[in-house]
Amino acid sequence: MGPTAAGELKVYFFRDPGIRPGDYVAVGAADGEEPPSGARVVTKVAPWTLRHRYHHTEVSCV
Repeated sequence: MGPTAAGELKVYFFRDPGIRPGDYVAVGAADGEEPPSGARVVTKVAPWTLRHRYHHTEVSCV
């Protein structure tokens, strides 16, 4: 997890987070709550596989 040179935040989930572009990511937020002021908007969700099995999901946020 961390910032990139383009100013976006990348987060890696090792279980399917079930999120899609337009959702919000915030530390400590529970499902169904209103996003706090520091929440980031998800712009890209990219699942990764290793030997044809799910490995992790890379999520980009702004």
